[in-house]
Amino acid sequence: MHDFGFLFGSWDVANRRLSELFTGSTTWDEFPGHAVIRPVLGGMGNINEIHFPTKDFRGVTLRLYDPSSGQWKLHWADTTTGALLPPVTGGFTDGRGDFHGDDTHEGRPVRVHFV
Repeated sequence: MHDFGFLFGSWDVANRRLSELFTGSTTWDEFPGHAVIRPVLGGMGNINEIHFPTKDFRGVTLRLYDPSSGQWKLHWADTTTGALLPPVTGGFTDGRGDFHGDDTHEGRPVRVHFV
């Protein structure tokens, strides 16, 4: 239930994402952010609010722990769409978090993986 405890606090962070998805691109877009992460629901969840000043948008991750499955669900929303995206689900093994889910990209169904 405390897998994300190492993140709690206020952080300046570095982000990177592929410039173009599903094109074979190996060009990364790198940009700074500032995150504030805190526990909620007595530790069964946490919330991460993040601001990307050079991209002029903000996002939030809500992470919720399911004690019956021992897994986490990670939910994301940001100011570019205002929509809550489908969650990725998973957990930690040997200190590495692996989370998978179904989503869409430009109307196509895709399988996503967050490490």
